Amino acid sequence: MRLSSMREILENTAIDHVYYRSYDPLVRCVGREYTPHRAAQIAMLVGGGRLGWTPDVVQAMYWPLNSRIELVWNLDDSGPAFATDAGEWDRPARADVVEAGAAPAWVKALEANVKTSGNLYGLAEQPKAVGQAPVLYIADDTTRAHAPEIAQAMQLLLAGEGCDFTTLAQGTDGWALYDLGLWELAREKATEFAGWIRASGARTVVANCPALVYALREWYPALGLRLDAEVLHHSEFLLKLGVRGKFAGRVTFHDPSYLSRYLHQVEAPRALLGRVEGLELAECYFKGEKANPSGPLATFFDEEYAEQIAARRADELALAARIVVTAAPASKRNLAGVARARGLQVLDIAEVLAC
Repeated sequence: MRLSSMREILENTAIDHVYYRSYDPLVRCVGREYTPHRAAQIAMLVGGGRLGWTPDVVQAMYWPLNSRIELVWNLDDSGPAFATDAGEWDRPARADVVEAGAAPAWVKALEANVKTSGNLYGLAEQPKAVGQAPVLYIADDTTRAHAPEIAQAMQLLLAGEGCDFTTLAQGTDGWALYDLGLWELAREKATEFAGWIRASGARTVVANCPALVYALREWYPALGLRLDAEVLHHSEFLLKLGVRGKFAGRVTFHDPSYLSRYLHQVEAPRALLGRVEGLELAECYFKGEKANPSGPLATFFDEEYAEQIAARRADELALAARIVVTAAPASKRNLAGVARARGLQVLDIAEVLAC
């Protein structure tokens, strides 16, 4: 069991800090105390052999939101204990859950989707050879399932700029599987995905999903999967490409968790919006690395909970503007679900530029 050898990390995370209660989205929105420190306390008992993988214990391992927001708020003068990333222990904990055969039904359903269709959402698609070009644009499975309009806007922009590109729109990159504890399947899919990327011969890989960009930049090398290509988020690449646009209106920008706190990229999307004629950017109070999340990356296990997180963030954004621009398919999917009731419109930054 991985948890049995992680006592120091668990002890650091298990320390009860006031910020966990004040700023953790779960506590604020749904009143649940499965914050990272509480879940770490439970994990310590499992690792020490004092608890087993009961349904409630398993739920505690999957409930914390991997957005790193607690890491940002805990960076004070209290010492290194509060600089621990919960992902260092909760992902291994979930792998222990899976190996013990105790994975929740919704995780098993996702696993079945990937094994039968090749992607998380059970999309019907047949893998095919990837075209070759200097630039590879990846339309990930979340984009294909929940925000295909982002891929359409991206392809329109790239073609309009005369970019020599090809598109990868199949399979899954494996990161969400790794996050959920399905490590063996995650490696299998990551290896397959890396093969498709290398087959394209691209020197630049572009994706509109920041979680995918993070996986390709950080996780794939840790797996020994070399891509031999620069990996950019679409806001970074479109800025580099010099794309401009026209859009009449006042907007606010929602910083996706993976873009701001994992990739530490807050300037590129704002610089890109600054190139849009007629657009007025009104910043939300909680922005950049301190932007509150719109919900979990894998919004499968509790839709009501996901909606509560998204609703809180939407209410914050509505104070700044009625048009919300974001830069991640999961963020658009989460916020769009609660936008109509608040009179909001949600667009990806590529859609704004393609208008």
